[in-house]
Amino acid sequence: MSPLKIVLLNVKFSPNLGDGVIAECLEHELRGALPGATVDSIDLAGRTRFGGDSGQFRSMSLAVLRHLPDVARHILTRPMLEFLIEWRYRPVWRALLQGAHVAIIGGGHLLADADLNFPLKIAAAAEEARAAGARLAVFSVGVGEIWSRAGAALFHRALGRSDLSYVALRDQASLARWRRHMLNAPGVQPILCRDPALLSESVYGAQTRAAPRARPLIGVGVMDPATLALHADAQTFRARDVLKFWVDLVHGLLAHGYNVRLFTNGSRSDDVVMRDLANTTRRAAPDRVEIADRPVRPRELVAAIAACDGVIAHRLHANIVAYAYRIPHIGLGWDSKLGAFFESVDRANYAFTAVAPAPGEVVAALASTLDEGVDEATWRRTTSETRESINRLAREIALPAAPMMAS
Repeated sequence: MSPLKIVLLNVKFSPNLGDGVIAECLEHELRGALPGATVDSIDLAGRTRFGGDSGQFRSMSLAVLRHLPDVARHILTRPMLEFLIEWRYRPVWRALLQGAHVAIIGGGHLLADADLNFPLKIAAAAEEARAAGARLAVFSVGVGEIWSRAGAALFHRALGRSDLSYVALRDQASLARWRRHMLNAPGVQPILCRDPALLSESVYGAQTRAAPRARPLIGVGVMDPATLALHADAQTFRARDVLKFWVDLVHGLLAHGYNVRLFTNGSRSDDVVMRDLANTTRRAAPDRVEIADRPVRPRELVAAIAACDGVIAHRLHANIVAYAYRIPHIGLGWDSKLGAFFESVDRANYAFTAVAPAPGEVVAALASTLDEGVDEATWRRTTSETRESINRLAREIALPAAPMMAS
């Protein structure tokens, strides 16, 4: 038998490099658990490299569609995506899946339905995987709260079949949502797993810190308010309120005696907002507010975060990477997956539910977690559980036709 060929279906080359961190960590750990196996990713958005523009047409088109009224957007999005899938993505997927033994959907927040984006892609990719003779598995994905009727039908077509060999979801909320959405579907029962990015320190290695600092360096992850507004769970807010929050937060951190590093997860729109914020906040203390270069590869994002003494961010994987390096961190709420992660590592007290909470409260929470640190025992348990969840996946996919038992 030829060496085991594993293909991950994910969004590895997303401009949000948190997705790249997940993919690289899962690839690395599976190669270690299955010596001789080949493990590669297929980006569901047609991208082929970090920092590339292969998904630029899609991104520009969706940006236009987002500004249309809901009815018009819903009418136009599906045919546009179906065209891209049939004529651009499927031929690439088909070639990369040739000879694959296993296709794993994961990780990231992939089982979500925003204008049928992931339902259409996952249904088509699953079809190509089955046609190639690959067994299908799901690992470390998040599940959205609401699926449209059309989206649910597409996800059921892809995943509601008895030949699905393994399902592991990254948090309790996703587990409950899978059971509700996939009610009465045949196949395996889902189990819980951890996010592969929790192994960032093992994958990317220890990062060199500067000599002991007179002032702690606090990383502030900046995110485009338009992106927050598009994806935030049941919160309404104005972009100017978010921008004012960041300005006040940076000033509050400076007043408390911290230095500030502004960074993003890699999105160009986030970077534009960050630089505008820097121009505003550096006037008062130009030597105490620094701007991280826009990262182009996951390793660069990890390095920017790991060099900090504390982190405050909306992005889930800015917080996960910080935790992986045992850096005290504060989460700013905008969707349920952020709170679910903080609960899973016993840090719920350091996750805010509001997109733009009172800056003074955030600074006070940061001071508290800097004093307290990241609990070593919980970190070790979390890291061990993450590695074991990937090892379990490896054991299951290495045994053809071995059914998974619910735990």
